Amino acid sequence: MTKKNYLFAIALITSLFFLWGIALNLNSILVPHLKKACELTDLQSAFVDSAFYLAYFVIAIPAGLFMHKFGYKKGIVFGLILFATGAFLFYPAAETRTYAFFLFALFIMASGCGTLETAANPYINNLGEPEGATQRINFAQSFNGLAATLAPFLGGYLFFQVRT
Repeated sequence: MTKKNYLFAIALITSLFFLWGIALNLNSILVPHLKKACELTDLQSAFVDSAFYLAYFVIAIPAGLFMHKFGYKKGIVFGLILFATGAFLFYPAAETRTYAFFLFALFIMASGCGTLETAANPYINNLGEPEGATQRINFAQSFNGLAATLAPFLGGYLFFQVRT
């Protein structure tokens, strides 16, 4: 891979860090809206976060095995497919206002995030010269923090804007 290709690949992987940072931080904004829409108890609303983090726990080893067999790139594609599937499942979940459906959609989406993290961390370390691996991973992970900063603004726009 040429240096230009490395830079393009690094930019793509860094965008993944931003993507799952947004998803992770929109989750806490989603809880009160889901609680209201589905008339959830406090205990039920706590399971919204649990479904998200449980997916990380459940998917880590299978994602690692998948990447061991098929490679990082296919792992990233698989993670993006899971992420997109979970995100698209929000529409029918919102139409039916079914709590279990929302949890399932969150679990699938978080499984995609977990798969992406499992692939992206070692992959970005392997792109380019070994001496620069620490700088690459730190740079990419800084976009996770940027996403955490911007997610409340994005969530406020998406969830609190007046609909006509």
